[in-house]
Amino acid sequence: MIDQFAHFFKPEVRNAGDELVSEKAVYLKIGSDTQIEASVNGSTLSQVTFRSTSIEAPNFTVDCSCKTSAKGTMCKHIWAVLNLASEKQPDFFVNKSSMEKIESFEEKAKKPVTPESAKRQQEFADRQQALKQRAADARKQQYQIQKARAKERKGETPKGTFGKAKEKSQKSTQSMSDDVKQALIYFEANGFTLELPINEEELSSAKRVLSRVFHPDKGGTQDEVVELNHHVSVLLKNQ
Repeated sequence: MIDQFAHFFKPEVRNAGDELVSEKAVYLKIGSDTQIEASVNGSTLSQVTFRSTSIEAPNFTVDCSCKTSAKGTMCKHIWAVLNLASEKQPDFFVNKSSMEKIESFEEKAKKPVTPESAKRQQEFADRQQALKQRAADARKQQYQIQKARAKERKGETPKGTFGKAKEKSQKSTQSMSDDVKQALIYFEANGFTLELPINEEELSSAKRVLSRVFHPDKGGTQDEVVELNHHVSVLLKNQ
């Protein structure tokens, strides 16, 4: 799966990275469809990060805290994480065909600021702010859903849309397993009405949207990502 990225690395760098994997010096800390974070315990402890804007994006960015990477070079630590993550987190690489090294602060400082680069930086900042606002709105909506769930557990009748959505889902899922019922209710509560047999395209679309909402970089948590992936897995297994 990582053969398409081999040309980014010198042969000796790949060999050194393979040794780190065989020595079990690589530890994956975060793994999702859009982000991977890992620690590599070589001569010093290095932190490696892979990021992608979306599941469908053909490219992703890579970075490492080591001195070699700071000079703009693809290092053995990045190759080692590529090697292990391709086995442990293959979904991240499904649509990926290219990778890009993030410029270090030292590299950026050497480049003169031009009107074009300043404009691109501002556009990037504006996009990031828009993404943060959408994530904040989604979290606010999720908070209202959680409040409705808490009221229902206390025996109160929810006034929001979650109560109606859940009631509808419960009536149509009485003959299903509890896992499937909970998965359907979960997606209904988060704005996606799914029915059996599951339409994989609709499920994938829902997963993409919620992956961005619950992504740790967007204000979500790793537990929310795990919960999302669990419900997706349940529905795929019970089509």
